Amino acid sequence: MSEDSHAKPTAGGPYGRRVADVLADGGCTPRLVHPHAVGEAGSVACGALVRVELRLEGDGIAEAACSAYGCPATLASARELAGRLKGASLLAAASVSARQISEALLLAPDKTGSAELAVDALHAALSCCGMRGAGSSVSL
Repeated sequence: MSEDSHAKPTAGGPYGRRVADVLADGGCTPRLVHPHAVGEAGSVACGALVRVELRLEGDGIAEAACSAYGCPATLASARELAGRLKGASLLAAASVSARQISEALLLAPDKTGSAELAVDALHAALSCCGMRGAGSSVSL
């Protein structure tokens, strides 16, 4: 895909068709009742906030939920991330990158900060797992 195609998204508005498709699919996931780990990145005051909640089972993620405040790219990044986490090992979850999220959503270069914010929230949740030792022998 050429750089030019990222610079001028047409279908789906300024955020691109893939972001519109992800958001049309239901937005963010519901909150978990008793998450083992929670991570947040950003702030409402700054215009973007992502919260990731994880329920662990063994060395993996049994359930993942997200909530987000911000532009469509932020909402879609959180949803894309949560979709990648269910059933993943903690090590695989820690390997998810902002670049992977950005590429999956076809984010324009000026929107990749949304993917970075989602991954930062994930890393905050995973560090909570490591500090508590919740459900895993893997230390992060």
